[in-house]
Amino acid sequence: VEVTFVLDNETENHSISSLKRELLRRTQTPHVYNLDDILELHNRALENGITEVAASCELMKMFGKETYFSMGSEKNLKITTLDDLEIFKALLKSKKEDWIKD
Repeated sequence: VEVTFVLDNETENHSISSLKRELLRRTQTPHVYNLDDILELHNRALENGITEVAASCELMKMFGKETYFSMGSEKNLKITTLDDLEIFKALLKSKKEDWIKD
């Protein structure tokens, strides 16, 4: 999914530069991996003291594995926090206004 917001590099709470959005993509779940391959990468990560990664696709890049992408959607919602749940509940209750174009 294309990145539509601004991402800044910062140091001590001061913005020093912005990343180029046209070079960035957001990953979404679900990801698809061969089970043996991804288990091996997670085990290698543990052996190397790597215990905190945001997603398995990070491990793929860390260990030099090639990844492929397909087009995602902003409508692909992942509910992992209470805020996510509240947003989802609001979306369920909402309806599209006539004046909003597709």
